[in-house]
Amino acid sequence: KSLLQAAETHRSREVALNASQQAAESQLNELQQQLIDTYKAKALAEQRTTAVQSHLEELQLQWEGLKQDHALQLTDLTQQLGRVQQTAVDLQGELDAERHQVSE
Repeated sequence: KSLLQAAETHRSREVALNASQQAAESQLNELQQQLIDTYKAKALAEQRTTAVQSHLEELQLQWEGLKQDHALQLTDLTQQLGRVQQTAVDLQGELDAERHQVSE
């Protein structure tokens, strides 16, 4: 009878061990899937970071171009203003000369 009990105890331990091993394998599979998901998320985050950096560089170049364009426009407008002011001075001189002639 004790041999039968020993066999049953051994069988029970074997069943418990198999159940424990299956639970451990299930946890391992779950952890492996989490690791895979983490690596995928990291890769996606790196892609997005690279895309954002590229976009930022592009915007920086556009900004620099706009600043240069603005500086050139400002220079051009300043030159135009100088010419307009000189024309106004010239016209004022002509007007003063004509007034002087009329008064004589």
